[in-house]
Amino acid sequence: LAGRCLKMKAEVAKTSMPVRDQAVAHAACDVYVVRHGERLDEVPGKERDAWVKTCGSRDFDPPLTARGKQQALRSALTLRALLEEERPFDVVHSSPLQRCVSTAELFAQVFAIPIRVVPGLGECAAALRTANRKSQHRWDHVMTVDEHRSLCPASEFLEPEPRREQYIPPSGATCPGRLAAR
Repeated sequence: LAGRCLKMKAEVAKTSMPVRDQAVAHAACDVYVVRHGERLDEVPGKERDAWVKTCGSRDFDPPLTARGKQQALRSALTLRALLEEERPFDVVHSSPLQRCVSTAELFAQVFAIPIRVVPGLGECAAALRTANRKSQHRWDHVMTVDEHRSLCPASEFLEPEPRREQYIPPSGATCPGRLAAR
């Protein structure tokens, strides 16, 4: 979730602030990082077994369980209750993985904001990490924009980030704040 970035950029653009200071102000905004809810492949049972038999080449991309959806909704409602602003966020940035998009959907609904799929955030998943030699094959099977829209028909999707940039450098450190600066 990236909040107040667009508003801050618009306000800074109207000031007579030196260009150097404007660059710092442009980069300042609130970013909240949320992990997806419980995923189906990590819960033993008939539902998981049925999914395993039908997932095909998307075995790396399990959906949320019903409990996972409830966890995501509770997280979104909790965050909503903690923030006083009417619209504290401009957009939900999400990995292209199904469990992440489904989690983002609930935040998008609670905050009445769109979702932007950012392929580079898929690097957070070990299955898609550049260092994983199977990842290139898996990237070919990540859900498409149309599939995301079908998965979450009540949500608005912005055009996805066009680059599949590596957001996890060799050091292993992640940097979701880079999204806010865009």
